[in-house]
Amino acid sequence: MKNIYFWDYKTVAKRLYNGDFTETDSLRQFVALMIISGISIPVPFSFYIISVNKPIALDVFSFILSGVIAYVGYWWVYQSHVKNEGREFFLKLAALELPIGFRVAVFVILPFMLLSIPLLQVITSQLLAQGLGLVMGIVAAIVHFRLLKSAICYSEN
Repeated sequence: MKNIYFWDYKTVAKRLYNGDFTETDSLRQFVALMIISGISIPVPFSFYIISVNKPIALDVFSFILSGVIAYVGYWWVYQSHVKNEGREFFLKLAALELPIGFRVAVFVILPFMLLSIPLLQVITSQLLAQGLGLVMGIVAAIVHFRLLKSAICYSEN
């Protein structure tokens, strides 16, 4: 875990800009991200209050919407990068996903989950509960791609 940045994406962006963040450093960041992504942490409470079967159409819609948001978000970041500098996009992407992901989790997803716990206690519609999760995912994706764009297109000006 030597030289892995879990939080400070601005230092990573600056080191990438200055050219002293190597491909090996970027690989370490990416491998750490993959390991952490694979770890599942059990949550002591359930966000699915209602125990009826979920409508499959909502799952399919969420899956397709997630794919569209990811495609549009990464394409937007890539196009901004090409206009700005155009070099070493994947090196930067691999290096920055971990600290930006941590920031989004701490500042967007965790507060949203904590604020939604009391709300989910009174929501009796599974559709509304899943819609709340979908909104959280969209907000998290927007914040994620905005931070990623600003870090990848970093300049000292």
